[in-house]
Amino acid sequence: MPEASEQDRTLPGQSVPGQQMPGWRVPGWTEIRSLGTGPRRVVLVRSDASGALAVVKYLLAAPAGGTALRHPNLVRIDQVLPSPDGEGVAVVMAAVEGASLPALLAVRRLPPEAGLAVLRDSLLGLAAAHEQGVVHGSYRPSDVLVDLTGHCQVLNTGRPAAALAADPSETDAAYRAPELRRGAPASPASDGYAAALVFLACLTGGQPAPVGHSPGAAAPD
Repeated sequence: MPEASEQDRTLPGQSVPGQQMPGWRVPGWTEIRSLGTGPRRVVLVRSDASGALAVVKYLLAAPAGGTALRHPNLVRIDQVLPSPDGEGVAVVMAAVEGASLPALLAVRRLPPEAGLAVLRDSLLGLAAAHEQGVVHGSYRPSDVLVDLTGHCQVLNTGRPAAALAADPSETDAAYRAPELRRGAPASPASDGYAAALVFLACLTGGQPAPVGHSPGAAAPD
């Protein structure tokens, strides 16, 4: 797979120097830096007890499945902790050394065999969640992390539909199945549809256009 920048390779997401991190913090962890640019706070943290690294994402609601979902192609969730005011949760998950799929696609489109590897690993992770009765519901390239060996893991599985509706930054219309656009609930089939479009994005380097719109420009070779 193409190389991402050193910053992107270190951990999922991008560091945002100086980004404010208001609100409560998970006890027992020291915050190192912010990750990502969305309204939901995502922070790289270090355990005060062991020194191990993790990523904490602060959400409106707990993901379905939580810590019970365990599979090599799913980013491991270690803790789901309620906020003191009961208005949200903190999800403590494994820190993956590697790059996000969008960071790789920003460099260049993937060769077919690499795109197929992303598709295979993603489908295996999604299928493992489906076997536990959990659908992803908002799968898109930013939900794929690629480690330094090329192994892919899916994150953000099982976000409640109400939470996704309240937080548009956690979804991408370009990857939503037609039935979701009509208001139907997410299903394994809609996750499979999104996975196919992510595979297409890997091959073209460009984001698939929503139904009824023209495709965008592709990334350079």
